[in-house]
Amino acid sequence: MPWHRRPPYQRRALPVTARGASMKTAADYRAMAEECFEWARETQTDEVRASYLKLAEVWLNYASKLDGLPPTRTPPALETD
Repeated sequence: MPWHRRPPYQRRALPVTARGASMKTAADYRAMAEECFEWARETQTDEVRASYLKLAEVWLNYASKLDGLPPTRTPPALETD
């Protein structure tokens, strides 16, 4: 099952480099950050939203370390009722 179809609690938080497992690319990390931004927009609670945004920041930082580019993605404005 691809990583993006698993619930967040079933995903690996960090790439595994030992024992032959492949590492993720910067593009993979940026895609995971985008998914976190999407979840942040969809969630109903501020606490969960903040957690997803923080996780997106972590993924962008990992991507930045791999590709040397700044973690420049700005989260979209959240809709408020």
